[in-house]
Amino acid sequence: MSHNAENIIHSEYSTFPFRRILGASTLTKDSVRNRKNEEVGSIKELMIDVPSGRIAYAVLSVGGFLGMGDRLFAIPWESLDLDEDRKCFILDVDKNRLENAPGFDKSNWPEMNDATWGQTVRTYWIERCD
Repeated sequence: MSHNAENIIHSEYSTFPFRRILGASTLTKDSVRNRKNEEVGSIKELMIDVPSGRIAYAVLSVGGFLGMGDRLFAIPWESLDLDEDRKCFILDVDKNRLENAPGFDKSNWPEMNDATWGQTVRTYWIERCD
C-alpha cells in the first residue's frame, strides 16, 4: 500500500472518508479478495521494518483448514488495497497465479532480512504486475 490514501477504498461517504491509523490486530485475519471479488485468503501477520517503522509485508494465508496445511505468501504492503467498507484487502491477483508464487509454510519461514529473498518477492508481486 502506498503511503497516501489512494490505496484505501471507501464508498460510504456518510462516515469519515477513511481512517489513517489502525491497530495491526484489526487488520490481521481480514480476508483478501481479488478484483473479481473471489476470496484469495486472509492476512495472518503484518511484518514491520523496524528501522523505518513501516509495514514491509503482509503475510497472506491461503488454503488449509483451521490453520493446518495453509500456504503463506509475503505480499509487499504496496500491493494491497484496503477496502474499509467490506473490511477486507484487495490484491490484484488471479487465484491461479498463487500456485507459482514464492511462498512458504508456517514451520519454515524465510529469512526476511535476506536481500535476495526480498528482491524475489518484490519482483514477483510488483515488477511483474506492472
